[in-house]
Amino acid sequence: MGKLKKELEEEEKSMIVSVYINRFDIIILNAYVFTKMKMFYVYLLLIHSCFFLLKIIVLIKLKFIFSLVQLFSLFFHSFFTLFIFSFIGSWLILGLWLITLNEDDGVIGRHDFKIKDSGFEDITSKNNKLYKWRNIKSIYQSDLYIYIKINFYMFHIIPKRAFNTTKQLNEFLYELQKNYKKKY
Repeated sequence: MGKLKKELEEEEKSMIVSVYINRFDIIILNAYVFTKMKMFYVYLLLIHSCFFLLKIIVLIKLKFIFSLVQLFSLFFHSFFTLFIFSFIGSWLILGLWLITLNEDDGVIGRHDFKIKDSGFEDITSKNNKLYKWRNIKSIYQSDLYIYIKINFYMFHIIPKRAFNTTKQLNEFLYELQKNYKKKY
């Protein structure tokens, strides 16, 4: 009885927003995340450096590098190639993943997001997950979305179109930030 009462009290304190997450929302999320992921660029630079040094060593051993111009040309070519293929490859993998998604996966489709005293909850037809406030890394927003970062690879996206008025959006953001700041 006590547990049920506590759950009912908590339900009264929760704030909920329902929205349909579509493929375009997932594309926007990934575009936003890639620009925020500093480690992605560090790994890319590290891979490029190793790849470039390996090429230099092989070409020096084979005596194919004769001048600084050739060295610079090799550097530019290898960097450009690696960067473009990494970038294109990332988006290609995302595209293939989006093609295979359906509403039964729990990624696209209806999401009910709840702000509770105990955490941030995402409810779909497939999943029901509560993230404790202490486990949420950060909260960002853009003109069209609210991003909730759970860890370095997991985000929740809430389109601002889910709110009928700016007042509703501001109330939701206030509750979200207030509860997020409690973890400190």
